[in-house]
Amino acid sequence: MRILTKIRLPAFLLVAAIACAPGAGFSQQNNGQNAGQKAQNAGQQTQNAAKNAGQSTKNGTNNAENKTKQGAQKATDETKQGAQKATDETKQGTEKTYNKTKDAVTGGK
Repeated sequence: MRILTKIRLPAFLLVAAIACAPGAGFSQQNNGQNAGQKAQNAGQQTQNAAKNAGQSTKNGTNNAENKTKQGAQKATDETKQGAQKATDETKQGTEKTYNKTKDAVTGGK
């Protein structure tokens, strides 16, 4: 009887292991689907991050371009104002000198 019990225990364990095996197989298959979904999600997140980075770069470039235009316009305006001021002062100085010279030549008449 002891021999019969010794044989039955390993047989029982074998049957139990076989009965549980299909569940483990399905479990791995589901994990495979989850891993695929995770990989797809990761790819989508990477794509979104690349789009965001590209959009940020575009915005930064546009901002830099606008600031450059504004700075160039301001520099142009200030140069124009400075040139006009220099022209006016030169004209006034020339007229003042001309009048002094004229007065000196004509004797103040």
